[in-house]
Amino acid sequence: MIIEVSSQYLAKMPLKTDKNKTLLYYGKNKTLLGFTIFLLRTGIFAAIMGYAKERGKLEQLSAKIKTVTGYNEKNLAILVDGHEKYSHTVRILKNKEPETFEELYKVELQQVKEGRKALKESETDETKESNFLVYKDAILSALEKTIQATLSSL
Repeated sequence: MIIEVSSQYLAKMPLKTDKNKTLLYYGKNKTLLGFTIFLLRTGIFAAIMGYAKERGKLEQLSAKIKTVTGYNEKNLAILVDGHEKYSHTVRILKNKEPETFEELYKVELQQVKEGRKALKESETDETKESNFLVYKDAILSALEKTIQATLSSL
């Protein structure tokens, strides 16, 4: 059985086969509805759609954080909010698929926490600016690695 995927959103998925060796590939002949019914029958629909939803959140968050340039209260609030949202999202992903996201949850989230702690402990304006950029880079790095993990786990 061969099913074509015509959705641009799902076109980022790598080619995979299920336990019945059904090939999923991209094209314009079949509709997303047929693909959805197939996924519901095989039980993998929830996982794929869940990753797409969480990946979308992470991509939006990454775009927002990339706009932050220098240290001020408004930009700090954006980073802290991004840190909290990332923490929540990676925890959801870890609970869905621990073998893929456990390491990200432990390592990447810890690096983000260390960046925030260093920023809080900064006393001079120069160290605040420097640690702010380290904190921002830690969040962006964690976001990118998690986005890549969602793409490769499908």
